[in-house]
Amino acid sequence: MNEHLYFSHLVGTVSYNVYAWLVDKATGQPITSNGQKIEATKRIALRCIP
Repeated sequence: MNEHLYFSHLVGTVSYNVYAWLVDKATGQPITSNGQKIEATKRIALRCIP
């Protein structure tokens, strides 16, 4: 699986959290494993270049 995200208008002094989960295209419902959503979290901390 490969997903591309594009961001704009981000503030360089702020960190951001991105949350994602798998969704069944046919039903629109989250895909689960052992009753838990299959999900991922990524923290993005930007660095300002002076």
